[in-house]
Amino acid sequence: MTSLVIELQRDALNRAVKTSDLLRKALVVARKLGVAEFETWINHELLGYPEQSVVPEYRVLRGKVKAWNPYNGMWIPMVMEDTARAEELSKRGSMQGVAELEALVGNPDKSGSLQMPFSKAVTASLMRNANVPLEPTLIISTVSIVGILDTVRNSVLDWSMKLEADGILGEGMTFSAAERERAISTINNTTHFHASVSNSQIQQFTETSSQSQTVSIDLNLLAELLKKVRTSIATLDLPPEDLAEAEVELKTLELQAASPKPKFGVVRESLKSLRTIVEGATGSLVASGMAAEIAKLLGTGAAAF
Repeated sequence: MTSLVIELQRDALNRAVKTSDLLRKALVVARKLGVAEFETWINHELLGYPEQSVVPEYRVLRGKVKAWNPYNGMWIPMVMEDTARAEELSKRGSMQGVAELEALVGNPDKSGSLQMPFSKAVTASLMRNANVPLEPTLIISTVSIVGILDTVRNSVLDWSMKLEADGILGEGMTFSAAERERAISTINNTTHFHASVSNSQIQQFTETSSQSQTVSIDLNLLAELLKKVRTSIATLDLPPEDLAEAEVELKTLELQAASPKPKFGVVRESLKSLRTIVEGATGSLVASGMAAEIAKLLGTGAAAF
């Protein structure tokens, strides 16, 4: 009788089998074995990562920040004096499901590149600080999407080989009680590769390591900072939509600061978003102070307000 785990290995090695179809078979195996962590990872890869989540490191893509110039019909680089900020904006996390990524790779742009748009707050900040107010986006190579798909395929193959090594094969479409018990203890690090970067969806062009380190943030300093921001942000000359977005980030940070198990990846992303929003209040010393305090907490600068 055919082994479901061996079938999974064969599919992982067969390039004719789409990664999305491979994941669906892996989902069957994970659910039948009761391996909740791996099942969660598979669902995220199939359906896309939830908003505000921190994507695995292999989904972090690097590109170049450019703006579309409608006058000459060309993409032009955006030059930023803040090199640390430029480096930060050059990396984005892809949140889309594997099937969407496969579609993007299967219908590539002539240039072999794709777009990862910035949030409204980041876009507004970059346009205000640019010499020419053109809308920016992050340009990435289609090859980097192939890298995501390959990593997912390799992860499924690695997991299936670990199952086989532990004597977990599955006859037909079933697993024995002993196999299910052994599967729970099978080591898998796929869902542990987290990276602290902004996340985004990828678009086609239109003219218009096995380990990573999670850096914690001092929650007492965070709480003090949030009080200062709460007191001062209403005095800034910010558009209503930016103030509304800032309120969302503040509430997220306050919940995380009060949580017994805060998600520091979420904290860092909300802090970065909040910093971008206050940086939009150009010419304000209070805003500059807020941005500097946030940067200090993130470990990228030092100042006070």
